This record gives sequence, structure tokens and C-alpha cells, in this order.
Amino acid sequence: MQCGPVRHHVDPIRQAASRRFEHRVIVRPTAFCAARQARADARLEFREIHDELIADERRNELIFKDVIETVREGRSPVVLTERTEHVDRLAALLAPAVRHLVVLRGGAGRRELLAISSRLASIPIAEERVLLATGRYIGEGFDDARLDNVPASAVPGWPADVALPVDPRWKSDYAASVQRLVRDGIDAPLADLFVAAARAVVPGAEGADRARSATEAFLYRRLEMLPATAVCFRLNADLPIPFGGSGRMEVDLLCADARIAIELDGGQHLQSTEAYRRDRHEDALLQENGYFVLRFLAEDVGKRLDAVLDTIQRALVRRTAVQLKHLELPPRR
Repeated sequence: MQCGPVRHHVDPIRQAASRRFEHRVIVRPTAFCAARQARADARLEFREIHDELIADERRNELIFKDVIETVREGRSPVVLTERTEHVDRLAALLAPAVRHLVVLRGGAGRRELLAISSRLASIPIAEERVLLATGRYIGEGFDDARLDNVPASAVPGWPADVALPVDPRWKSDYAASVQRLVRDGIDAPLADLFVAAARAVVPGAEGADRARSATEAFLYRRLEMLPATAVCFRLNADLPIPFGGSGRMEVDLLCADARIAIELDGGQHLQSTEAYRRDRHEDALLQENGYFVLRFLAEDVGKRLDAVLDTIQRALVRRTAVQLKHLELPPRR
């Protein structure tokens, strides 16, 4: 195949220097000493030393402790070795101590690799996980959401003690906001508030624990205290309606029985025509699918709580009456 002249040269050293990531190699002394005498054939000597390294229990125990310490810090380490025998030894140590241990051994078929990829994707971000593999399986083309994370230390000006979420969707959606906060100046308390306000719902969470903001949590708790609205709404509920490039739509509060969707809009919803179009498109899709949409300004939940609650209760009464009327109507002939 004729590709023509080289158009551009890439220097890996210059590429690394132009990025914000810091490349570090940390040497871990293990006091390992080869038991065998040196051989004249360097290849045979290397193989034998490699065998001794794999079998060294003190060295493997040190690796195990380092990995567990990393996991306890809330990180998701990738443990690499060049020998499948070493993978098996480390797996035996790690399996009882880590909730999710994903192992990639040599000889895995396409179906098995697909199953492993699906398992990686299904592990909740909040749960600890270790990926153990031979080096050739973690290379070009390997994709894992947790490895897409930008560490807080890679964002100059961001407080080092406030971790950014690992979800790549969070990273892409909130990157501009993070940059603005850094540009304007941000301290740790404000960074904590920002991350909490924009955090993803914890898998399996129920009730007020599903709230993404203090406003959502407050309104949900208030609705739960009123007899007319208690046990009617769910926070940040998913609907099978394609929206925003996804196969689902999430609404702030949903009453599935009365088909009422409530959205609480912060100031960002009023800052651009694009945000306005997005909200109207969401409303139209909800209405097409039979949902009654109520939108409130987030600040009105505090300033005009009576009006917000009255509007929700009136809508709930009317929608419930309509649902009951439809059930009572005889079928059309």
C-alpha cells in the first residue's frame, strides 16, 4: 500500500510535556535476591529470575498490601504482570479482600472478553474494584470508564483534597463549569458543594438519598410530610424516552401513577437560548408520552413554597380524577 510522504512526526516526549498529567514511576524496594547463580545465557537467567519473582511470597504480599491501600483510598487500580502464573497467584490473594476483582488472563476468547467488558461496565462507580491482567491485554483499544477519569491533581487550581467524580459523562458535562470555578477562584468548601450539587444518584439509593441538590431533597421531604402527596413521588426517576443522545430521560420528581413530571430549574436554565430549547424539547417529549409537566424555579421552592405545593396538589388531584374517569369509561365498540 502506498501511503505517500510522512506529513507529521509525533514526539512522545514533547506530547507528554504538553499535557497536564504527571508521569511518575515509584520504586518499591522488596529486598529480593536471586537464589540461583548467574547463567551465561542471559535469556535463561531472566526466565529463572522471573520464576523466582513470581514465587516470592514476601514480594507478592507487598504488592497485595499496596493494592488494598489504593482501593481503600477510593481508587480503581490496574495491576499488570507479564506472566499468567503471577496473575493466578495475585488473584488468589486479592479475591477475598476486594468486592470486585476482574481478571484478564491469556487465552481468553472473544465471547469471554465481551463478558468481561460487560461486567466492568456493570460495576457501580461507588463500589471498589481491581483490574488484574497481563500487560498485553491492557493496551491500545482497551476501554474502561474509570480509566477516563481526570484526577483532581490534573486540574491546576482545583483543591487537591476534593475528588472529582469518575463518571466520564460527569466529566464531559461539567468540564466547562470546573474551568470557570478554577478561573474565578475556588476553595475546598465551595468545591465540595459544587460536586455534591452535581453528583450522580448513588445506585440503589431511595427516598431523599436520590437527590442531586439540597432543593430537590427539601421539596421531596416536604411532599412526603403531606398526606395528599406522601409516597407519590420518586426523585430523579428514569423514563424510557430517548432524549439528549441517550435512550432515556431523567426527571427531577415523578409521580408514575398520575403521570406528573416535576422539573426544578436553577439559574443555568435561563442563561441561554440553547438551554431554553432543550427544556422545551424535553417538555414536548414528556407531553407526547402522556405526562403532565410542572416546572418551578429552584429559588421558588424556598421563596414561594406555598404556591409550589398548591400547584402540585391541584395537579395531582386533577390527574388522579382523570385517570379514574378513564378507567370507568366503557370500552368503545
